[in-house]
Amino acid sequence: MDLIRTVTHLIESTAADLGLEIILVKVEKTRRVRCIIDRDPEGITLEDCTRLSRAVSRALDEVALDAGSFHVEVMSPGENRCLTRDKDYTRFQGSRVRVTLVKKTDGRRNFTGTLKGLDLEDDAVVLEEEETGEERAIPRQGIKEVRLSPEA
Repeated sequence: MDLIRTVTHLIESTAADLGLEIILVKVEKTRRVRCIIDRDPEGITLEDCTRLSRAVSRALDEVALDAGSFHVEVMSPGENRCLTRDKDYTRFQGSRVRVTLVKKTDGRRNFTGTLKGLDLEDDAVVLEEEETGEERAIPRQGIKEVRLSPEA
C-alpha cells in the first residue's frame, strides 16, 4: 500500500472511531493532508476538528510515519459545502444549490435553484430552477460540482 493510501485509510478509520464522517481526504506528495469532516445531523465544531487532528497525529506516530513530517488540516464543509455523497442530496433536499457543469448546456454552465433530490434511475440531480421555476434533471456525469448556495 503506498503512502497516500496508507494515510487516507488511517484518517478514515481514526475519524470513524471518533464518530465523524469523512467528506474528503486529500494527501499531497508534499505531505500536506487536507480533511473535510462532517457529522449528521448536528454538524462539526472546532473541537471536533482539533480532536481529529490530534488523533491523526498520534495514529501517524503509532504506525511510524513521523507525524511531524505531515501538515494536517482538518476543516468543516462550511455553509456552502459541496454535495458529494448520495445521502447529501437527501439531507439537503429543499436547499438552494448551485450546479456547475463540466461543459455548457443550453449556453450555460451554472444553474441555481432548489434541490429536489436525486433521480437514481437516470443518475441525475434534480432541481427547480430559480430563474424559470421549471424542474430540471441534470445528469451527474456532466456535473463538475453541486454546492449549497445559501441566500446572501
